[in-house]
Amino acid sequence: MFRQTYKNTIKNLLRSPVFWFILIVLVFTVMYDEYTGHFGGDTDPTFVLDYQNFVQTMTNVTCAGILFYPLPIFTTFTVVLILNRDYGDKFYEIEKCAGLRPSTYILGRLAALVTVNFVVLVLLNITASIYYTFSRGGVEGHTAMELIKEILIRTIRLDIFVAMPTVLFYIGITYLVGALFKNGIPAAVTSIGYVIAFYMGFLMFRYRVDPLYFDYLSPVPWKLRQYFHYYQTEWWEDSLIRNDLSIGKVAICIAFLSGVGIVGSLIAYLCTRKRNV
Repeated sequence: MFRQTYKNTIKNLLRSPVFWFILIVLVFTVMYDEYTGHFGGDTDPTFVLDYQNFVQTMTNVTCAGILFYPLPIFTTFTVVLILNRDYGDKFYEIEKCAGLRPSTYILGRLAALVTVNFVVLVLLNITASIYYTFSRGGVEGHTAMELIKEILIRTIRLDIFVAMPTVLFYIGITYLVGALFKNGIPAAVTSIGYVIAFYMGFLMFRYRVDPLYFDYLSPVPWKLRQYFHYYQTEWWEDSLIRNDLSIGKVAICIAFLSGVGIVGSLIAYLCTRKRNV
């Protein structure tokens, strides 16, 4: 039953015109950001991308280009599409009549949402990073294959340890609000409102408020982002000291984001158990 719920959820998403529209908007937004560049003068034909800027670009694409608002909005809509199907079409009640357990139903839904968002995240991140790197003429002293290999390694590492906790965070809070209100609209308003509030707050208040929130408790924690910024480079050790980073602080960031996702999912499960046929 888990497998069937998982497959049906993915099918429902892929058959939705709204899903494809939001995906197109996501791809356009991210790729346009790479087209306009990350550094002063990097759209000039004479610009030379050195290795340090190349490494910085991997984090910039993942965090500033994808995680600050494009992917969270996409993630929110994927959850809302499923919520509307559940509550609008009474999909769960139909499945429950066939003997489906609430825990299996929720796990199947969440697993499908995580899968779709992770696949989109990885493919988009790799594509955007490759486009930016080679549209700037590559990196001096590195072959195309060396750059592609490093892009794959760095991008996938960032996606697993930095981006996926953010995805779990937004899936959790969106599913929670939708389950509480039995409707996807309040869930969309809540999550997208939070995306906007975080983005505007980061731009305007990053250095004006207590660093606890932006360093550890925001959807894209600064400590988590900076830990992997220069990972496995000659600048990494200095970055750890300069930014006061440690694996323990990274664990706090990941635990918080994943914890919000898990708690939100558990509450959504409890709400689902109370639904009657």
